[in-house]
Amino acid sequence: MIEISSLVFINFFESSLREKIANFDEAISGIYYYFIRLSC
Repeated sequence: MIEISSLVFINFFESSLREKIANFDEAISGIYYYFIRLSC
């Protein structure tokens, strides 16, 4: 029973982590685009 719950927790943690990374990627590209606009 404990193994199943830990697996579910790990699954949930990984999926939320992937979402955070995706959002981070978007933020980075947004900032990058902003700097390119500034330098031109």
